Amino acid sequence: EALVSALGKKVLSYFQIHQKGRGVVCCRKQGIPKNCFIAEHIGEIYSPAKWHEKETVLKRNKSSSSGSQCDFFNIRLETHLDDEEGKDVMFIDSTFKGNYGSRLKHSCSPNCGTVVMASEGRYTIAIYAIK
Repeated sequence: EALVSALGKKVLSYFQIHQKGRGVVCCRKQGIPKNCFIAEHIGEIYSPAKWHEKETVLKRNKSSSSGSQCDFFNIRLETHLDDEEGKDVMFIDSTFKGNYGSRLKHSCSPNCGTVVMASEGRYTIAIYAIK
């Protein structure tokens, strides 16, 4: 929402990415300034065991459906060594509880980057423009 309000309405557009789902593109001629905050990546948190259970079900459902592609909106996050809950890895899945920031995809030539911050036991994944 910060990006949309900063750049004005109708600057984002969704498009289909073959075998990857949907992505987001900025339609503003000037693009997005370097180091500009774009969005927070949000979603449901899963332990590795729960994530792999869910992934197995999704893959099974995909193989039984006729030619449809799954959308994967997840991030694997390695937590800080001092994490109070003792987790070393968690998965953030934005399939059902996410925002447009979680629809940003990886690229061989990325124009966005993530910054992970921890404050008072809460992790935040911020997405910034890097070009």
